[in-house]
Amino acid sequence: MSRHKQEFTKNYRPLLKKKAKNSFLNNYGKFGLRALNSGYINYSQIEIIKSLCLKFVKDYNNNSNILGKRYIVWLHVYPSIFITSKGSEARIGGGKGSPKLRVARVSAGQVLIEFSLDSDAGAKKLLNLISVRLPIKVCLIRSFDF
Repeated sequence: MSRHKQEFTKNYRPLLKKKAKNSFLNNYGKFGLRALNSGYINYSQIEIIKSLCLKFVKDYNNNSNILGKRYIVWLHVYPSIFITSKGSEARIGGGKGSPKLRVARVSAGQVLIEFSLDSDAGAKKLLNLISVRLPIKVCLIRSFDF
């Protein structure tokens, strides 16, 4: 994911109590992962989700070509918030710390990722692998009009 220029990089971390209003249904793929509670997901966790989904889409589609030799996974989260921290030996004062990591804000009910698989068993196995690696609870959703 390419890093875009941001004017203010030292943001506050607001509480995440709101539910998703727009992005709670599948738009593109047959299956999707929906967040059940709100929280923050960092850049490395998003990359793990993406790599696991690409691997499973390639393995469980019985070597069939989806949209011509491309296996498509749609990500709906992007780490656009910087989290700052000061050093452990820093004295009091001196301003806010420097940006250390980037996170994505995830609200309850938001679809994190969409993908297309031929089998339901592969989607459930993928859900088990991903849910262990995330700090929030996720569930599997399926679009019936695909």
